[in-house]
Amino acid sequence: MCLDLIEGIVASAVNDNGDIDTSLYALLTPSEVQVAKFIKVGMSTKEIAQSLSVASKTVENHRNSLRSKLGITNKGINLRNYLISLSA
Repeated sequence: MCLDLIEGIVASAVNDNGDIDTSLYALLTPSEVQVAKFIKVGMSTKEIAQSLSVASKTVENHRNSLRSKLGITNKGINLRNYLISLSA
């Protein structure tokens, strides 16, 4: 399952020309990009933390940073749906 997830993340980061698509994630740190990709596939904070071998609080901090950098001020907006809509 982890290998399939990693392959999916790599495939989603590569555009049709085979280049890395950096337009969406240009202002994010590599860790934030990684967390965002896990969020997009539907993983919970706890699952992401376990996969990355970090504390759940670290993932929460990345989630908050993502919201801030992407201009999501309304807590009612689902971060996963927002990320999916950006890449569509």
